[in-house]
Amino acid sequence: MKYNHISFVSLSFLVLIFLFPLPIWILGASDWFVYLTWEKIFVFSLFVGICLFCREKIRNHFVSTSICFLLFSLSFLWVLYEQKFNISIRFSLLFYLVENFFQLREDAFFLMSQWKLGIYFVFLSSIPVFLLSLSEKRATLLYASFALFLFFAYLASLQIPERKTISEAPFSESSETISGNYTFPAQKLSSETDVVIFFLEGVGSKDWNRNDSQEFHSNQPVGEVRHFYIPVPHSSKSIFTGLTGMIQIGDTRPRLDLFPKEESLPKIFEKNGYRTMFLFSQPSVFENIDEIAKQYFQTYTDQVKIQETFQNRFTEFSWGTDDLALLEILDSSVISSSQPLFLWIGFSNTHSPYFVSETNPFLPKNKKDPYERFLSALRYDIHLVDKMMNRIVSERKRDVLFILTSDHGESFGEDGFFGHNFSIYNSETKVPFLIRYTKNSKPFLLPAGNSADFKNSLLSLFQFPGVSIDSKRNFFSEDYEMNLRLKSWNSDAYLGIIEGHKKWIYHSEKGTLYEMDLEEKDRKERISGRDKSEFLRKFHEGRD
Repeated sequence: MKYNHISFVSLSFLVLIFLFPLPIWILGASDWFVYLTWEKIFVFSLFVGICLFCREKIRNHFVSTSICFLLFSLSFLWVLYEQKFNISIRFSLLFYLVENFFQLREDAFFLMSQWKLGIYFVFLSSIPVFLLSLSEKRATLLYASFALFLFFAYLASLQIPERKTISEAPFSESSETISGNYTFPAQKLSSETDVVIFFLEGVGSKDWNRNDSQEFHSNQPVGEVRHFYIPVPHSSKSIFTGLTGMIQIGDTRPRLDLFPKEESLPKIFEKNGYRTMFLFSQPSVFENIDEIAKQYFQTYTDQVKIQETFQNRFTEFSWGTDDLALLEILDSSVISSSQPLFLWIGFSNTHSPYFVSETNPFLPKNKKDPYERFLSALRYDIHLVDKMMNRIVSERKRDVLFILTSDHGESFGEDGFFGHNFSIYNSETKVPFLIRYTKNSKPFLLPAGNSADFKNSLLSLFQFPGVSIDSKRNFFSEDYEMNLRLKSWNSDAYLGIIEGHKKWIYHSEKGTLYEMDLEEKDRKERISGRDKSEFLRKFHEGRD
């Protein structure tokens, strides 16, 4: 019996790219149809075209099949990335992955370590299909091996919990409208007040526990913004938005040339007599964070400078350094400054693969569990924040305004997402925002805020000359109006809008629109084409 081995090569690839990530018999015809995106069709056609070309031009069957198998292996990683992060890989994202391969390769190994055992069987069962396709005399074995491949693909699809379930909203807050206590501050803060911003990495509201902290404990006079959002779940974007008030929602990385640096938050404080410093335990050269730090702050320290300063004393991992180094950086040169400080401190240990350093006393119960490691790193960072606050207060001996927030949250299966960048549900876009002012003796609660309004709101606490405040973008004001666009990073797959106490999320690939409250408990699908058109109009006309 004669047959073309390319047919089995391409058929295996077709099974992988369509059947494996979204089995039709589990999710139904409607979900099956919408995921046949033109990119998938293009990739499949390109794969088959290359295989046919190799078959025609390369007479050695072993060489041509080996090339096809290499392409199949790369495609296997492609599909699993889509499956793991619940996102279709657009060409812009593919180019980004290639461009930043050396920075992202550690994450790739971490991702592979998290796959279920059945997924490896899918890949291993594909090998006999390719080997047997070299021969035209073993049709029965080839058919049997292909059937085995299909069987393992089916079993592996059943192992994917994020494809089978949508998690319940992980929040315990009441769905009633929250009334704010707008008594803070009783008067404008002195221009001699230190401002210290703790910028956590990947910590969402769902994972934050105030009672793990001594200084932000629920029995302390702490202010809280109950629903605080970031527009794009990506570090460099969040840093830029917090410092400028600009989202630049259509750009993958911040465009510094489009914003006058004199209008950035650090430059305004510098103009009013502050010493501005950026401390960051991650590598700042990634995604032009170093340019943000250089242009906006007087001095900055990142992972590279930390290791140079302390002669590699602190353990490193793929995305940073032991955050204990940040505590050590707060030495006499910082503490003894005669100028008031504007200090931005960025952490790293809660970034995947969730680093548990040798100095971390909060060891995870199970080191193989990513979420356990994440919580261990988070408790460690909270512990370090407490120590930093105590050191600054005791040695600076002046009023200090402490703010704790995060660049984004981290998904661990909620709504089918893992990691960050692509979900705009609360797991990745809702972050803690806590305030501790040394002169304040009463706790207070504010209903809502977002990082695009952070600059305006922080400046409203001071009385700097020549600085105008928009009360509608000041979440310390009763006139505040919550209005924010959300978007998955480097992809148009998910778009969102928050207005007041309502939130809308649109899945552009499926064409589905959901309306919900800020806690995401009351989700309603809007099926009207008019509603979807109105949503898209508002999104594209929204402020940037």
